[in-house]
Amino acid sequence: MMSYEPGNQSFVHDVYEELKKEHIPVSKNKPLGDMNTFSKRAAEITNSLAICVIMTQAYQASELAEKELGFAHKEKIPLIPCLLTPDWKPTGWLALLTANLEQIVFQSSDPMSRAESMNELVNHIRVTILRVPAFQFPGKTTPFKSHI
Repeated sequence: MMSYEPGNQSFVHDVYEELKKEHIPVSKNKPLGDMNTFSKRAAEITNSLAICVIMTQAYQASELAEKELGFAHKEKIPLIPCLLTPDWKPTGWLALLTANLEQIVFQSSDPMSRAESMNELVNHIRVTILRVPAFQFPGKTTPFKSHI
């Protein structure tokens, strides 16, 4: 599952498409602002293997984002923080929830840097979340009951 603010839909779509190309199960849900029920979002979180957190200042300012990640943390759903804004670091609740986690940095608009960050995200998901041994790269992952 990907957690993001509406202003990042284009980036999220690109990441979603790349993960699908790599045969990584992923859901591209509606952004936080479009959710009309907490129970639907809670079910999406509970059924996720992990949550890719697209971190920006706008995301950090969102009370819904804070509730969503707080619930994910309580449910012990792994978080994958993706830093998207140049020269910015999370503070407060977002820093607390992501402090000891490996961050994937997508700060450059350079296509080569973005591709390297995307490869880092794919490898992180495969090894850490899906537990696919490195010798199986690149190949299809085993289907799981859920998604990223």
